Amino acid sequence: MTRTCACMLLLYMLLPISLTVDGQEVPTSITCTSNAIASRDYGFAEKVWTGQKGHRIDSSAPFQIATQDKKLRGLYLRDKVFSGLNTEKPIVRSITRYEDGAEDAAEFVVKVVSRTSDQVFLIWTNDSHNKVWLTTVDLTHRKAMVTQAFQGVTSVGGELETLDCR
Repeated sequence: MTRTCACMLLLYMLLPISLTVDGQEVPTSITCTSNAIASRDYGFAEKVWTGQKGHRIDSSAPFQIATQDKKLRGLYLRDKVFSGLNTEKPIVRSITRYEDGAEDAAEFVVKVVSRTSDQVFLIWTNDSHNKVWLTTVDLTHRKAMVTQAFQGVTSVGGELETLDCR
């Protein structure tokens, strides 16, 4: 019994030191490139859910989707840099690249909602508190998914974005 308890105690003490992902240490920072985004919103004046920007009604397109190969004006892929993933308040840097080559970046101090040895769930809002993001960062497969819910003057809606990380 004593030997079992001693082995379990040693394992408990060494486990955090040996946590790895694919034979490597779990990263505390990860850079991700957006590969696709889907958007849908409810236009208050139109009284309809649509995937179209400007609330055009087209039932054949319930979601507006942009990808690396199919870019859409007004629906931008946003790359992300997640840093401090081993802390309680990581930082997310969101980088938007426009058609004309210009870039815009925003930085958010975020809250950890849940964490495992290879995955971190994060949540944050904008300064106006009319947008909220929930993200999962999978450190094993180097993938991330970002969801956004928002309420504006003309609509309420959401986006889902997928990212490949390195």
